[in-house]
Amino acid sequence: MQFPVVIQKLSGSGLRAKTLAPPPLSVEGPTREAVLASLREQLIEYFDGWEFVTIDVPIRGEDTAHDHS
Repeated sequence: MQFPVVIQKLSGSGLRAKTLAPPPLSVEGPTREAVLASLREQLIEYFDGWEFVTIDVPIRGEDTAHDHS
């Protein structure tokens, strides 16, 4: 199973890795396109400087030898 993880640089030195939950952002606008564009801009600003990765976590009882996708 794969989990999305974000890695942030801490002020000074060091890093923080954490699982990712959606940020509670909200926008309003006149059209679908307008609200999606505004939300996209807020997300770009919110996640500026963050690194996104996924990590594999083996789940007991799950067959990890074969790719079932």
